[in-house]
This record gives sequence, C-alpha cells and structure tokens, in this order.
Amino acid sequence: MRAAAQQLEATPAAAGVVYNLKGGLYLAKADAAAAEEAFRTAIQKNPNLLAPYYALAGIYLREHRPTRLYRSFKAAGGQPKQAGPHMMMR
Repeated sequence: MRAAAQQLEATPAAAGVVYNLKGGLYLAKADAAAAEEAFRTAIQKNPNLLAPYYALAGIYLREHRPTRLYRSFKAAGGQPKQAGPHMMMR
C-alpha cells in the first residue's frame, strides 16, 4: 500500500488526490490541523483539484474563520473551467 502511495505522490496530479484523501482521514480522526495541512498540500500539488478547496472551506466554516472561508472559495473560483465556486459565492 505504501509503495502505491509513493508512486502516486510522484505524479503531481495524483499527489493532489493522495493528499486530499489523507486530509479526509485526518478529518475522520477529528484532527482538523493535520487535515488542513494535508488539504493545503493537495492544492499545492494539484491546484485544479476542487475537493481540497471545499474541504478547507468546511473546516473554516466549522471553526468560524470567515475570512479564510471566503479566500478558499475565491481561490477555487479562479481555477479553469470550474463553475461550482462561482455558484456558491452569491
């Protein structure tokens, strides 16, 4: 399993998915700080992957961090061919 994860992390697009999944696991363990770090890494590895932007927004919403919440949706809206964030920012 670790070898497969290492291979995926070697490809930037796939690495974003791996870190997004890690973030989800950290959230399931109620470790929001580790989840936030994993989601941020997912965005660095693959900025076109929307899921980590939404996951970060969920963390910020639960933690009452409106400025970060807004920035997360704004950043997601800047991604090419992504309509979802624009529809949510009304």
